[in-house]
Amino acid sequence: MLDTSTPLPLGPVLGLNELSQLIKKSPRSILADRSRAAHRLPPDCTPPGTKAPIWLLEDVLAWLRQHRHQPAQAPNRRGRGRPTKAEQLARAAEGKQ
Repeated sequence: MLDTSTPLPLGPVLGLNELSQLIKKSPRSILADRSRAAHRLPPDCTPPGTKAPIWLLEDVLAWLRQHRHQPAQAPNRRGRGRPTKAEQLARAAEGKQ
């Protein structure tokens, strides 16, 4: 039988809602990212016999520290294809001058 009076050596454990608040993502996004883009989340743990994932606070903090100094990504540029009407008119005006 497990003695519950002694603290766990793993440290604090976070559930889905606690992780959601900590990393500012909705619980639905976290669950979706677990299967489609696991690199967007800290490593999780699913104990045998359970369905819900848990996260060790120590792992989450280490993951956040890894991503602390990453520069913001540049916005996506327009893809290929026909230029917008405004772009066409601007090019036409440049050609006439």
